Amino acid sequence: MDEATLEQIFITALELLSKNIDLLDGKWEKNLDRESPA
Repeated sequence: MDEATLEQIFITALELLSKNIDLLDGKWEKNLDRESPA
């Protein structure tokens, strides 16, 4: 594998990771909203 391929894989992995973190953040916020008294 050349450097450009590795860089592309790294960028793709970072994008997936940040998407997963966004999803987790959204789930946490929903859970907190549900548990807090309205």
